[in-house]
Amino acid sequence: PSSVPLPNSENKLSDILVAPTTITPTWSVASSPVWRNRSIWATNIILIGLLIFASITYKKIKTHNQSLSERTPKRIIAELKTGNLSSKLFYTNAYECFSKLEKEKRIKKNSPIIENLIERYEQINFSRSKLIDIEENFKKESAEIITELTSISKIENI
Repeated sequence: PSSVPLPNSENKLSDILVAPTTITPTWSVASSPVWRNRSIWATNIILIGLLIFASITYKKIKTHNQSLSERTPKRIIAELKTGNLSSKLFYTNAYECFSKLEKEKRIKKNSPIIENLIERYEQINFSRSKLIDIEENFKKESAEIITELTSISKIENI
């Protein structure tokens, strides 16, 4: 045991409120104004550049998507006739043309060729089955589908 007497440990409210501290913490004092700090400028320029890049990219994507949605059935049929499309892209575009013609109420009753188109589109996009049988008959079916879509689009344009 120590022989040094301990002070009375009773706390008083005035112990905390007596005088404000005169020590200023160094972390809260800026050594120079913010606008003179090069790292702040570099960070803000990078962030502003990223924001501008993101907005330009978004605008390009939006205009591209709008141009795709504005494709007319005639334009789609012309793309189908080029023959440069894969079977998946062909059936997707042909179905898009069919759905646009259907929305314009040009199609009264689906022909067997259109039923086949719908079946192939659903098989390609919504099933996990292999596409071997699609590739076998692709040339014949594509010619029939193009002829059918062309005739449907011409009937209503007369």
